Amino acid sequence: MPKMTQEVDPVGPEVLKRTAVPRVRTLPPGAPSKPHDAGHRERRNLVSRAELLRRIGVEYREMPGLRLTLPQAQRLFALREDVCVRVLTHLLDQALLRRDSSGAYVLIGHRP
Repeated sequence: MPKMTQEVDPVGPEVLKRTAVPRVRTLPPGAPSKPHDAGHRERRNLVSRAELLRRIGVEYREMPGLRLTLPQAQRLFALREDVCVRVLTHLLDQALLRRDSSGAYVLIGHRP
């Protein structure tokens, strides 16, 4: 008697499990559809940012003649360029710092 082999159905339940489409999550009624409106957790640590702003402000106040270019500020405060630009821009907006004719950041009210 010849030996019978069992054929496996290639479209059986195992194949369907592997090729199933992931379930799409639906938003609850009234939820914003855009990520920036969805109240996602803030990536920045606001406490750390406030401390950084305070620390840089203290450095400038303690050394009124401090005059830093962007690369110098990056090195002194150990910041990435994008972070340093945002922090210094904030201090410019807060009228703590200004830029001199060469583009360096100096304490407002200090004239060499």
